[in-house]
Amino acid sequence: MLISSHILDELSKLATHYGFIDGGRIVEEISAKELNDKCRRCIKVTVSDIRAFSRVIDRLRLKYVVNDDMTAEIYDKISITKLAAEKTVSLSQLLSWRSLLKSTL
Repeated sequence: MLISSHILDELSKLATHYGFIDGGRIVEEISAKELNDKCRRCIKVTVSDIRAFSRVIDRLRLKYVVNDDMTAEIYDKISITKLAAEKTVSLSQLLSWRSLLKSTL
């Protein structure tokens, strides 16, 4: 079955594979898992010490990406209370985030 839509949230309930068209041409074909990985949810954090933060997150065995000297994205479920209780990391901002597909294609 072929469905054409810009509403990815609705398509995600039905589709197993996606094709992206630009200018009348298919520019990418990916599986539902690949799309989910590109558009995954995360918690964006701003911290006082990214190295200390990385040590804590490594110890908790969580998936994350460091963006710069003060920010990172955590891709696993995490107890914010547990993270905030860490004395070595000072959190100044937490944001729930969903990566945008447009920036990844």
